[in-house]
Amino acid sequence: MKTFLAVVVTLFLSLFAVAGGVWIFKEPIAVKVCSMAVRNVTPDECIKGVAVFLSRPSLCERVTGRDFKFENPPKAQCYEDIAVATNDIALCQKLEQGGFVSATPTTCLARVADKWKNAAACVAITTQESRMGGVMNKDVCLKMIGKTEADAASAPPKTGPAPIALGLTADKFDLAAYGLVGLFVLWLIILIAMKARGAKEDQEGAGPTPSAKA
Repeated sequence: MKTFLAVVVTLFLSLFAVAGGVWIFKEPIAVKVCSMAVRNVTPDECIKGVAVFLSRPSLCERVTGRDFKFENPPKAQCYEDIAVATNDIALCQKLEQGGFVSATPTTCLARVADKWKNAAACVAITTQESRMGGVMNKDVCLKMIGKTEADAASAPPKTGPAPIALGLTADKFDLAAYGLVGLFVLWLIILIAMKARGAKEDQEGAGPTPSAKA
């Protein structure tokens, strides 16, 4: 019975450890999988989706832009989406002025300001941009959110990574993944110790080996 329970526990912990290991190495795995994307989604769009899902700006740098010739690659939208999700104004500065419909520092700051009512994002707009008959600049942005330049001093701060599930962020899932792998390693150590102890008890129970007769 004990052996059966040990096998069951080992099986479950192994599955959890594998899941944890996949999560821990999610970024290189995602990059590898996305590099093989050829139907309905490009590798750039695939990586962008993973980066936004995890709120990992560093992954946005993996976007090459080879499939986008007349507009900014998904890298620009990648930074903008994460900036909007986390109220991170600094990420907007990573964008460049690009094509007619591409995300730009101005559109990024305007979206951050609109979602978070962040006057500091409006104040960070230093240029005027016209698109589809609309104009966006610092003053227009402040009017849009009903704030003044003085409100920038009390603007809401940057938040952590956007929640993925159950209100938990990628960082929390990282801790859980390491915990699962650590639990599996601890279980293996316990099994080895139990086996060594059993072998020792069997040896002691067998008694001394009779000496051969001359």
